Amino acid sequence: MVDSFMKYRQPYSLYPRKMKNGKSVYYYRTYDPETGERTTGRSTGQTTKTAAHAYVLKLIEKGELLPKPELTFGQYARTWWTEDCQYLKMQRARGKSLTPGYIDLQRLNLKKHVLPFFENKALSRITAADVEKWIVHLKSEVGLSDASVRNCFAILRIMLNEAERLDMIYKNPLKRVRKISTKKSEKGILSIEEYRQLFDEVNIETIWNGNLLHFTANLLSASGGLRLGEVQALRNQDIFKNYVYVGHSYDRKYGLKSTKNKEERYVPIPEKTSSYLQRIKGANPEGFIFSIDGGKKPIRYRAITDFFYRVLEKIGIGEGERKARDISFHSHRHFFTTVLRKRIDDTKLGKITGHKSIVMLERYDHPKFDIDEYQDVLKIQSELWE
Repeated sequence: MVDSFMKYRQPYSLYPRKMKNGKSVYYYRTYDPETGERTTGRSTGQTTKTAAHAYVLKLIEKGELLPKPELTFGQYARTWWTEDCQYLKMQRARGKSLTPGYIDLQRLNLKKHVLPFFENKALSRITAADVEKWIVHLKSEVGLSDASVRNCFAILRIMLNEAERLDMIYKNPLKRVRKISTKKSEKGILSIEEYRQLFDEVNIETIWNGNLLHFTANLLSASGGLRLGEVQALRNQDIFKNYVYVGHSYDRKYGLKSTKNKEERYVPIPEKTSSYLQRIKGANPEGFIFSIDGGKKPIRYRAITDFFYRVLEKIGIGEGERKARDISFHSHRHFFTTVLRKRIDDTKLGKITGHKSIVMLERYDHPKFDIDEYQDVLKIQSELWE
């Protein structure tokens, strides 16, 4: 008798949802048979409630009212950042340049930092609160830097934006997540006294173990502002009397690639740096200059950085101090930029360092690069090591 007074629960409910075109379409929700929770809304494609009811009743007749198991984020991510990724195919079709190294890094961060948190979560059930918990987890428990967290966030944003665009989710929850800090840590640099000690020629044997390749690689970066990958990529044909041509970077997996900003540049170098480059320069124009196998491949990235750290220890900068001061090979570039920015205008500096957009130069059309215009730079560079 009591049962007859119990409220009957209809197996589905309807509600309108306003589309981007201004029209309203009816969606239906049902209930999970195991948990009793309401399922994610599904479109009926109908614009009137009557037509929507008729649509749902047909689904009931066919036994199709209950939706299939929801797609998990892990299932959705299966081909992301691989050669089978539809997003990457479309980006390339639109003329976007995506390097293999970039794709590898995105896939690595997806596997290492995104999937462990979201893999088993239903794609349509990821919320802004979930994302904010994930960000806190990455920063406080995993210990990622702000820059690394931003990179991971960007990966998730791209993926969920695509899911929204393809109507796999109604709205990207990341749009409601508070902005992540954009504060960047200041890269540490050595003092001019420390640099002069490093590059004093009388210390080559004691500090650098007589290794001219490593001595010159570091001297070039500190006196020309080259990134480590750009140093590795230099070939004999790129070296000239008082400047170097920087048109590539080097990737340990893919070899030569374009520079970070995909632009070429010419970098003036002081007489001291030039003399050491000429001493180690090989005969094969295509051979890498910083190489221990006859120019076939450049010295490994890790070998260069490890050697530099050992050199720092010899001038009294141990691992603890180095990390506290945030000193790395890239500090050479930061030092160079900091010194020159105080004494030359940003336009000229940008042409040397590649920090700003410059007109693309025709490869090895050297008359377009007039070294006489950079005598002030050469003077500053030479003064640094006196």
